[in-house]
Amino acid sequence: MKKKFYKVTTEIKGIQHSCLFEGGIFGVQYSTEKWAKAPEWLAKKGYHLFVFDSLENAKKYIPEVSGMRQKIWECEIKKGFKKLPPYLDLVEAARGRMIPAEDITFPEGTVMVREVKLIRKVWG
Repeated sequence: MKKKFYKVTTEIKGIQHSCLFEGGIFGVQYSTEKWAKAPEWLAKKGYHLFVFDSLENAKKYIPEVSGMRQKIWECEIKKGFKKLPPYLDLVEAARGRMIPAEDITFPEGTVMVREVKLIRKVWG
């Protein structure tokens, strides 16, 4: 049986966005029709897309990002990475500076992947 992965998104006007970022330099839109990739500038620095390894871990993450418009989707992935990069200070990254955040790590069950395609909504 194929391993299942889950993507947390924020729905805005019926469009699924990165759960923390709508548009801007970090923004990624997700769909059931197309494969999504990280913005090119982030991919060049070794940062791709993030999904969860279980529905339980995705649900644990929802309170951290408010849970207002968040959805959880079962998703297909292409090319998972064995190691996560350092968690970035998001304020500095928005300024184009790739500085690791102090005392912050990725949520439990986070997996970095090259591409994501949504399959079906399972929560929200």
